[in-house]
Amino acid sequence: AFSPADLSKPEGSIGLIEETHKQFGAVDILVNNAGIQTVSKIEDFPADRWELILALNLSSNFYTTKTALPLMRDNGYGRIVNI
Repeated sequence: AFSPADLSKPEGSIGLIEETHKQFGAVDILVNNAGIQTVSKIEDFPADRWELILALNLSSNFYTTKTALPLMRDNGYGRIVNI
């Protein structure tokens, strides 16, 4: 299944897991592999790009895991892979 979720926003990450659970009835495996990178001198690095990198590379992992973990516990099974 495809989801157009915006993982740079908490509601996108949470919604992705909730929609997956609703559609399939369980969340057995979560693979956190979303990420972006920008290469730039630090003095030229745009602050808004830094915030986007943190949101997508770090915060999305937190929100998807936080949302999926209780569902996995309730189901008695689950695996989380962080790449």
